[in-house]
Amino acid sequence: MTDGQRFPEAPAGEVFSREEWRVLEAAVEGGVGAIQVREKELDGGALYARVSVLVSVCRPKGVRVLVNDRADVAHAAGADGVHLPGAGLSVDDARAVVGREARVGRSIHDRVELAACRGADYAIFGPIFDTPSKQRYGAPQGLERLADVSRTSDVPIVGIGGITVDRARDVLASGAAGVAVMGAILSADHPHEVVRAFREALVRA
Repeated sequence: MTDGQRFPEAPAGEVFSREEWRVLEAAVEGGVGAIQVREKELDGGALYARVSVLVSVCRPKGVRVLVNDRADVAHAAGADGVHLPGAGLSVDDARAVVGREARVGRSIHDRVELAACRGADYAIFGPIFDTPSKQRYGAPQGLERLADVSRTSDVPIVGIGGITVDRARDVLASGAAGVAVMGAILSADHPHEVVRAFREALVRA
């Protein structure tokens, strides 16, 4: 997931700062499966610019680009899909905007919210572990709750929140189909190596 606020402001006329682009490009080269553009503070035009640049770089590499919440921007920029927050559009309404072939996911925090995921391609559940970026969403859910949600879900569950390379195996062992990370990659000195380590950990799991 992107987080432009972690990095210096981009120079005038540029979409990304040099530091942020270095990390994102390294993540793509390292083999990340998808990038979710999660920039809640940006207006539509600025968000469209970021997504368009990422799509032009990621598509030839086979890396999906998903846009958080803004189905309209995802469709306009040619992204691969949209990720819906709990209070966002319904899955059906989002598909009406992005198209039937696009990916649609949703964030959930308990089993009850699984009902809103009917027809989605995946659901992101968390936070699994304590992490600064997710503290406002409450206490960590833990692996037992992840396992409970995964057992009852009709869609693949992706774990999020404080997931490191060392923890990835436990997350998959608890029923998750994959992991979503932010700080572990964005704050890394060598993000491409971290991405490769995640890929190896997931393959071993």
